[in-house]
Amino acid sequence: MKIKKWIKYLNNFLSDKLFWLFRTLNIFYVLQIWLSLATRYIKDLRIDWNKVLQFAFNDKCNPDDDALGAQIVKDLHRTGCSTFSGIENEEDRVILQRVLLGYARWNKVTGYCQGFNVLAAFILNVTNKNEADALKIMVYLVDHMLPKEYFAHNLRALTVDMAVFRTYLAMKLPKLSAHLTKLQQESVMIAMVGMLTSPY
Repeated sequence: MKIKKWIKYLNNFLSDKLFWLFRTLNIFYVLQIWLSLATRYIKDLRIDWNKVLQFAFNDKCNPDDDALGAQIVKDLHRTGCSTFSGIENEEDRVILQRVLLGYARWNKVTGYCQGFNVLAAFILNVTNKNEADALKIMVYLVDHMLPKEYFAHNLRALTVDMAVFRTYLAMKLPKLSAHLTKLQQESVMIAMVGMLTSPY
């Protein structure tokens, strides 16, 4: 009898009290996991990462940069992350733009796709705005972890994932879904970052 009460108490305690502690610590471990996996991926490619960084972040204008830069600049204000919006965050937007352009230079086939701004902003927040780490992680996630062409065809695959998530959230957590709707926050935007960036 006492054991059942103890187990019930621990379950309630763990689910209520420690959840937020684990969630906070999660960001630190996500960064460590991402960097380990990304570094291993780059090593397996057998490329000189320092040369990639020099090319990705050089100040010289490459032939494709004008078209890419224009699309990236159009999407920067739609990032949806307070760190990268507003007049006072111009320096942070420059960092975000550099990472996005760096990735487009790295992967000319994929280039820049709508939605990358949200992904890169989240990664930059986790890496404390370290451009080199953010680019490495973005290369790993987009080129290795996500299905090929995930961002292609008007984001069709991502859109389907988000629609499924929205429906699932409304079914399983209707109060949270209604609250997000009331706040005019798209639950899909919150989920997108989680789906695209979870190292698990």
